Amino acid sequence: SACRDELLNLIKHHDCQVLVADLSEVEVVSSWIMGILAAIHQQGVQVELYHPSHALRGVLSITHLDKLLHVRNEMFGAGESEPTKSAEA
Repeated sequence: SACRDELLNLIKHHDCQVLVADLSEVEVVSSWIMGILAAIHQQGVQVELYHPSHALRGVLSITHLDKLLHVRNEMFGAGESEPTKSAEA
C-alpha cells in the first residue's frame, strides 16, 4: 500500500534502526498495522512495542509476531538505555 511504502521510505531516509511504539492507550490494532510492523522488521529495523494490552498480547502471540518484535511492559527497563536512533509511533 502507499501508506506502508511511505513509512518504509521515511524509515530508510532517516536511517531508523529502532521503531518504538507505546501501545498503552491502544485497545485494538488492525491486521493491516500488524503487517506494516512485520514489514518494518523485515527491513532490518528493530520494532519495540511497549505496554500492549492483554488482548493485544494475545493477538501478537497467536500471530507469532511476539517472536519477531520486541514486546515489553516497561519503557527502557533496568539495564537498558534509550535507543539513540528511533522513530516514535
